[in-house]
Amino acid sequence: MKITVHLGFKSTLLGLVAAACVLLPAWLVASQVGTLHSFAGGTTASASQVNDNFDAVKDAVDDNFGRITEWVEFPMIISATGTAPAKATQVVHDQAFWRRVGDSMEIHYAYRHDNNAGAAIGAGVYLFGLPAGYQIDASKIRFTSSDVVDGIVGPAAVLVASSSAHGYVKVHDTTHLKMIADRDDAQFLDQSVQGTATDFGLHQPSVRYSFRAVVPIVGWH
Repeated sequence: MKITVHLGFKSTLLGLVAAACVLLPAWLVASQVGTLHSFAGGTTASASQVNDNFDAVKDAVDDNFGRITEWVEFPMIISATGTAPAKATQVVHDQAFWRRVGDSMEIHYAYRHDNNAGAAIGAGVYLFGLPAGYQIDASKIRFTSSDVVDGIVGPAAVLVASSSAHGYVKVHDTTHLKMIADRDDAQFLDQSVQGTATDFGLHQPSVRYSFRAVVPIVGWH
């Protein structure tokens, strides 16, 4: 079977290819579309060649969507640069989820307690661990443990009684994240080594933490 290729048909085909790319988030457009048959206006082309073009686009799009996995729950371990804090014995919620998105891991975390029985303040900057067995790819993101600017990977928020702050989460090292308050650019979970009370420590009667982060993972492409 032969098809006469008019300029409008060619434009439609190219438009579909472009739309498939534009509609996908940037981090999803990972696979390249294979070599497509090129048709000049007014010439004829076999149906198989046209189908090959659509198949190539479909395969690339399917591959990209295959790079997104389902959400998986994991235990969020909060440690510290000094003494690790302790979560409350009874929490309203303490849920962490991750999924793969291309070469990166997306993490959502939410914690809340309204009774601080069993909670302890700890000492040092609070560190939020990645799921066991994964490491952040330092070749794809710049970070230093002491810098509050480099390595920002998502938004964060904290609420303690009537005190609250919005800020961001950043990479501390290849297996840990930490939260930074936008208030005076201070690390709002930075506890002193003496365990001096601060506004947002886990020892407070009512505490809520929340953040979202996207980090590149070693070995993912």
